[in-house]
Amino acid sequence: MQTSQPRIQFKGTLSDVVDSFVNDTMMFGPFFEHLASYWARRDDDPNIFVCSFEELKTDFKSTVARLAQFLGKDLTSDQIDVIHEETNFKAAQVNPSLNRSERHAAGVFDFTKHLFVRNGSIGQWKKEFTPEMNSKMDDWIDRKMKELPELKDLKFTFE
Repeated sequence: MQTSQPRIQFKGTLSDVVDSFVNDTMMFGPFFEHLASYWARRDDDPNIFVCSFEELKTDFKSTVARLAQFLGKDLTSDQIDVIHEETNFKAAQVNPSLNRSERHAAGVFDFTKHLFVRNGSIGQWKKEFTPEMNSKMDDWIDRKMKELPELKDLKFTFE
């Protein structure tokens, strides 16, 4: 009996990652079809909660309060402050159970370019993407949004 997930080690460049997204060949994909499978039901299914990284970064307290309500929990403002302190990126970067440092030491992850928990800023992709990668992603997003009408209300925040 297998007790853990098999090792997933991607060997390639960021350009290869972009290509796997736009060609719908990425592991655990295709992305937009997966997203569409629950996006259209998000308002009607009581088991679906949707929020974005950008939402958490720009309005953490309200987003966590929404999540707590979804989970049927009452949180005080002080409790939300504690959650924020214990889950911010500075805390995650030094927490071995979150930063996956043991996986790097074991050779499973390679952190020579980026740490597992990077910096938690919105829009960091702009520092990594080439204009060609950006164009590929823009074209892919436009195409998928047209192909999948159930995503019509979906809005992306890139910055």
